[in-house]
Amino acid sequence: MESWIAAAGGPWNVAGFAVTGCCALVGHVVLWTFLVNQVSARDFPSFVTRSAEKGFLLIAAAGPAIVGLGWFESAFGDRSASHVRSIAFSAYAYACALVMLGAAARVATRRWWSTEVRVPTSRRVRAIRRDDGSRPVLGAMTRVLAALPMNEICELEINEKHLRIPGMSAELDGFTIAHLSDLHITGRMDRDFYRRVVHETLALNAESIAVTGDIIDVARHIDWLDLLGGLQAENGVYFVLGNHDKRVGHVEIVRRRLRARGWTSIGGIAAHAAWRGRTVLIAGNEMPWIGPPPSEPLPPGPAALRVALIHSPDQLPWARRLGFQLALAGHTHGGQVRLPGVGAVLTPSRNGTRYACGVFYERPTALHVSRGISALHPVRFGCRPELTRLILRSVPAPDHGSADTR
Repeated sequence: MESWIAAAGGPWNVAGFAVTGCCALVGHVVLWTFLVNQVSARDFPSFVTRSAEKGFLLIAAAGPAIVGLGWFESAFGDRSASHVRSIAFSAYAYACALVMLGAAARVATRRWWSTEVRVPTSRRVRAIRRDDGSRPVLGAMTRVLAALPMNEICELEINEKHLRIPGMSAELDGFTIAHLSDLHITGRMDRDFYRRVVHETLALNAESIAVTGDIIDVARHIDWLDLLGGLQAENGVYFVLGNHDKRVGHVEIVRRRLRARGWTSIGGIAAHAAWRGRTVLIAGNEMPWIGPPPSEPLPPGPAALRVALIHSPDQLPWARRLGFQLALAGHTHGGQVRLPGVGAVLTPSRNGTRYACGVFYERPTALHVSRGISALHPVRFGCRPELTRLILRSVPAPDHGSADTR
């Protein structure tokens, strides 16, 4: 040990290498999870996306070996024998350390750049169980994962959120929307799970229901969509599709099945609807996976409210540009795993974790991003599945500057 310390230049240099190594390790994970997020947010072929995700996550998990080897080589290696490799490892380690410092600065300054807003919220949690009390999961691996301590895949958080919508007609004050997203029918969660979700949604007694994509992943379970047919509301059930719905084959198969159950598909279109006797403009954007978006200009005429259903929150700039006052999104699952003090780490968005979940306001649009009902991978820690009842509150539109929905 003394010879190692001497080779490194003394105990202070060893301490410096250790601190740098720890920072580099964190930065390595941040860098490769960022790449996973970017790949997952784009319209690559499914096999390319899945292969890249697995490869990048494997590299991220190999951080201790990759960064540790570079640190050890720099501190204790024979520089004369492996000069080029030592320099390469050192450069990568220091670059990762800088990435870590940048990420830490971003987290520390979040309250200044984030557009997330706090809204009056009440919540309750319902354990989803079969009649015999068992978890509604299928498959040995899913049962093992569901039994892990603190895995919340069978805990449904039911939220009620009051959103102030600048410029919305006063006649719609108090209008309610049940927002669901990312049901991910894969066969890992069984039929009882979805029956319970339908039951809890209907119990909200919302005036309208919005479903924002990734409804089904596996073609052999297409009949399970009939379970969702019980979802009905006085002012209609509107839906868009997401990237996972493409895995069924042709997305029109999903659309036809849900239309047959009385749902209204607005993917790629914009149309007027009547809510409480007032004209509302509703549009759906399934980009970048399914396109094109609704053609412009949008249907003319005054509207008491302009609502956009977007599968990914990355489409918020589109909603803002066209003047939608309310946008509903999913896709990010809230990250599925949220770390104390850090929040989400993996979110399939070009914006990283910025819009992982919650309520955001960027004039003129209030955006609600749902954590979703399920996921392809049955793992959730610190990030329960979410079903939300949104209560819309009208306020005068601001004349200038930024506004908020608090």
